[in-house]
Amino acid sequence: MANPLFASCRLAHLPSTIRSFSTSLTRCAKSHDNALRDRHADLPPYPYGPARWYKQSNTGLYGGQTIRFGNNVGEESERRTRRSWHPNLITRNLRSTLLNTTIRVKLTTRVLRTIDKAGGIDAYLLGNKPARIKELGMEGWKLRCELLATSGYRDAMLKERDEMRRSNAVPDLETTLVEDVETIGNTPTTIQEPLADIASDAVVEVSTDDVSALSDKEAPLPVESASSVEEAQEVIRPESTKEST
Repeated sequence: MANPLFASCRLAHLPSTIRSFSTSLTRCAKSHDNALRDRHADLPPYPYGPARWYKQSNTGLYGGQTIRFGNNVGEESERRTRRSWHPNLITRNLRSTLLNTTIRVKLTTRVLRTIDKAGGIDAYLLGNKPARIKELGMEGWKLRCELLATSGYRDAMLKERDEMRRSNAVPDLETTLVEDVETIGNTPTTIQEPLADIASDAVVEVSTDDVSALSDKEAPLPVESASSVEEAQEVIRPESTKEST
């Protein structure tokens, strides 16, 4: 029979996180999937889902890079030895203007160059192209949602929407016509003279003989109503020829 005093001493060093119905300890650390699910519980679902292979890319900005495998080939013997290539990971503190704080994130050197090219971590995370969203991963999606929820981002979007409305506003027709007339009237002579030359070049010059010939010429009547060839010729023949005969 176990000594109850010994049992109480044995349980004295255990932490206070003991289940009420059992003497075993609770789970101190969660699995990767459970921890990822808890981190993204209050966020909209990521369109591309978590990474199924190389799952550590779900905890940083990897830019779609994963571990790669290949061979080392000997120069003389040409023997192949299996090897792997891991992404070049670094940890950096990046300043976020919208969050007004510093973000400590694990990322690759390729993503760091992309962030510098985009103009900062905020511009990188707020990219709208499908390739950029796919490259963010789960951690980048979480940071993106945090940026979208800030008041600074909402104010910037409202300002941009107001500017687009002003630029795309349809003006009054009468006001537009008056402005166009005033603009044409106030056009400097240096601009009016070339326009006048272009207009004069576009006009087709027609002589008086051509005008008289066009006025005397009449459209012929349809030949289908003539019963014979002579009647058809008479129909086609102009009036001046008939008077001379």
